Amino acid sequence: MPFSSKVFRNLKDSIVGVKEQDEDPLKATRLAVDAYSKDAKALCQTLQAFAKANDELDGVRGDVVKTAKAFLLPMDQQGGLQVASDPELTKVGNLFSSEVDSISHSKKDTRQLLDDAVSEASAMQRRLDDLTTAFNERDKAAELMSHYKIKMQALSEEHISKPKKDMDDRIKRNLVKQQNAVEAYKRVDTEVRTEANQVLENRQTDFANILQKMCTYIAKNSKSQATAIPAFEEQIPAMIQESKANLQKTRAAREEAAKAAEKSEKAPTTPASAKESSAVATPTASSAEGDHEPDKEPSTAETKDTTKPDPSPAASADQTDKQ
Repeated sequence: MPFSSKVFRNLKDSIVGVKEQDEDPLKATRLAVDAYSKDAKALCQTLQAFAKANDELDGVRGDVVKTAKAFLLPMDQQGGLQVASDPELTKVGNLFSSEVDSISHSKKDTRQLLDDAVSEASAMQRRLDDLTTAFNERDKAAELMSHYKIKMQALSEEHISKPKKDMDDRIKRNLVKQQNAVEAYKRVDTEVRTEANQVLENRQTDFANILQKMCTYIAKNSKSQATAIPAFEEQIPAMIQESKANLQKTRAAREEAAKAAEKSEKAPTTPASAKESSAVATPTASSAEGDHEPDKEPSTAETKDTTKPDPSPAASADQTDKQ
């Protein structure tokens, strides 16, 4: 099959690819487009990974809230046993969940900005891929133009050396094909030049538009997270410290009560029978007064008798002398 066959050329191009022009005037432009295409592909992959990471973070954030509620909400609210719980820590769980939910809502509300940034980056990459394809089509047109140029030279040399009756018709047919190839190359070359210039000129602007959406997305979510800072940095730690202090007080009071109960158990006790016998044997003040009359004071006569002096021995001796 001759090289001039269109089928063979297409088969060769599909297998080994299209050869770039040896002396391409757009070589520097093409290198710039290739470098830009690599950057755009990396940007698109980065934004897609960023969006995926945010989705995964939202899922993890939800798991964190569920875990916090499982630990800090009273067990009776979770279908468990009736056990003592700290209301202060229950408030901590509710506050933490509320703040995290607020951050998650902000992520959902601003997700369109992130999706738009990813979409624009993908569009940029597609445009560069299309431009790369256009460069390849330009190479094909240049190759076809070169093919008919070489063929026309060969036909002209053959016509001069060995004139034939049908040579003029062959030259005319291939001359038309050569002109068509030249026109096709000029057309695709103009399109590629125009598109390449626009793409390279808009390189910074297109990326700036994507960056603007990313900045807005990050800023809005940062504000949402900033509103949670007082709760995370001050309120929740203070509530936890207060709960710890209350727990220490409760434990100390419990220990004191246990010690007091232990002392009362160790103190000696009087048997009930001993208490009853003691009560019978020892009259009370009221019973003594009821059973016995009060002592009577001595009468006047008795007082007088008791006040008379007894006769002394001297008086007895006088009386004996008188007798």
